[in-house]
Amino acid sequence: MYDPKSTKKIASYTIPNVITNPANKKYSVYSIGEDCFACDESISNITIPKNCVIIGENAFMSCELKKVIFEKGSCLKEIDEAAFYSCVNLKEIVIPKLVERIGVAAFAYSGLRKITFESGSKLKFIGGLAFDECDLGNVYLPNNNITFDTADLEMGSAFGTGNKTIYTANKSDISKNDKRAAE
Repeated sequence: MYDPKSTKKIASYTIPNVITNPANKKYSVYSIGEDCFACDESISNITIPKNCVIIGENAFMSCELKKVIFEKGSCLKEIDEAAFYSCVNLKEIVIPKLVERIGVAAFAYSGLRKITFESGSKLKFIGGLAFDECDLGNVYLPNNNITFDTADLEMGSAFGTGNKTIYTANKSDISKNDKRAAE
């Protein structure tokens, strides 16, 4: 069992789909709460249960995560604000196809170099600064109907700094003529 007060390194941890309380009542895990694993230095790999529909604000902020695995058939719909903010060891991630929303600064200042969207992605919204300061290179958006939060554009684009090209699903380059997506 995971103990957040332990200083012992845990190579991998799988969040269970069902948890049982001391009274032996079972609960499905539908969300990972706000600040749940924030600043945890003990876990390097985490598996998110397929029943989870939201990863809360700051849930894994400043963790030592190297790998995030979503169980096959993931029902995840939202990655909230700063959920993986400053996870500097996280180099790549595959976003499950049912994710509709990626919140403000969700992966900002992380070590992301590659982001992949599962085939059939339902992504509709990417918050401002979502990938700020990430060295992503080329980004291939899964569809042409994504809204970008423009509230924070004066501070930085959704896709961070560095030379990159943002492509839509029809392979159009929007990085040079659409400031909503890139600087």
